[in-house]
Amino acid sequence: MNKQLIVVAILLGFTTWSWTAEEKEQTKEFIYKPEVGWHKTGIIVKEGQRIKIRANGSWSPDAGKMKLTASGIKEDRWIQYSIAPKIAHGRFIAYLSDKPEEYYNIGGSKTFKSKSSGELIIGVNDKDKSNNQGELEIRITY
Repeated sequence: MNKQLIVVAILLGFTTWSWTAEEKEQTKEFIYKPEVGWHKTGIIVKEGQRIKIRANGSWSPDAGKMKLTASGIKEDRWIQYSIAPKIAHGRFIAYLSDKPEEYYNIGGSKTFKSKSSGELIIGVNDKDKSNNQGELEIRITY
């Protein structure tokens, strides 16, 4: 049952605010191309907000010689090409604009509560986007 609470305040006239007790989740879907680098999703999240991200598809970090999924590849020889060396190379990751140094390790799917606020920005754990190919289908519920 969706209950709505309306608060009326007097401040140089009448001003009305309203919100629902249960916030509705929204979903955004799109195609992400790793050769673009970081992608601003346009989704603004608040600290503590629940976010669910799914990434399906395949891509290549080396001009088509090797295919990866959103899980990436955990081999030491690829660490030098990774943005976040503690996360598998090529793994699908995200961060919030207010904390660009704090990566969320997404892979194929992850549900988490945001540690800060800001715009959700997504990408793959790869420093060199110039030789990337392929695409991932992204679904974000927030």
